[in-house]
Amino acid sequence: MMAVISVSCDKVQVDSDNENENENDTIRLCVVSDMHVGSSEIFTDIASEIMKKDVGCIIATGDLVEGGKGATVSEFSQQLSEWKEITTPLVSKGIKILPLKGNHEDDVRNGAGLWKEFLSGYVPVDDGIMNYTYVYKNLLLVCLDNYNGEEKVDISWWEDELKRNRDKKVLVFGHEPAFKIFHDDCLDDDVQNRNDFWEILKRYNIRAYFCGHDHFLDVAEVSGIHQICSGTGGGWLMEKYSNYNGYNGNYTPHRLIHKSSYGYIVIECIHNHISVFWKSLNYTEEIMLLLI
Repeated sequence: MMAVISVSCDKVQVDSDNENENENDTIRLCVVSDMHVGSSEIFTDIASEIMKKDVGCIIATGDLVEGGKGATVSEFSQQLSEWKEITTPLVSKGIKILPLKGNHEDDVRNGAGLWKEFLSGYVPVDDGIMNYTYVYKNLLLVCLDNYNGEEKVDISWWEDELKRNRDKKVLVFGHEPAFKIFHDDCLDDDVQNRNDFWEILKRYNIRAYFCGHDHFLDVAEVSGIHQICSGTGGGWLMEKYSNYNGYNGNYTPHRLIHKSSYGYIVIECIHNHISVFWKSLNYTEEIMLLLI
């Protein structure tokens, strides 16, 4: 199976090793989603596995902690501190970590300031929309905040970033799926906004969108683009899922893979070719998802 990505953002940061990068070297990233630290200890084991790999960057695509509507700010703070403690050995090893907000962070009442403070420990944060872009080696990593207001994707900002970065390979990350798998709340809450987002992916020949929110591995092909949902980082695994019965408009999602098991995504870029794998916890299974 196959997938590629691209997106845009407010802040652009550049990896300091870019100038010394041999383009023939392997670039390896991990994507982990829905860890739910505070109610699950699975992410500790996943982090230990990643420590053993030659990984340069980790994208955490939302629901890092349990949080939620019932959490106090104090509980939210404690959970974020625990997540930071789990990832400290990774940071000490020189691995860049890029966190995204999920609904369990967004739902904490009066928790916005605490999230902003937490995020600023990993990337520069300004007031306003918390989308951001990070340049890692020859890749533009676009990290979308799906909880910035009425629109799930800031289309103007998104397309401006793509226009400015035509020379880079682009990977796009968010928390919510574009097409419903299990949760009713996803990018189809605003169908036109979702459609605009998907059409821009097509226009710029971006072949994948990485997300989480639903706690399983699910890969769908939608009009030539792959939706790769990997909410398998620690939250309770979900057995139920739909046949993409949301508001699909003129699109028809086709399921390629579905699996309910803990694990994470590995993205490898070798000689300008990108491979995407899903690895199960404890190395019991590896699934090739996409070649680009």
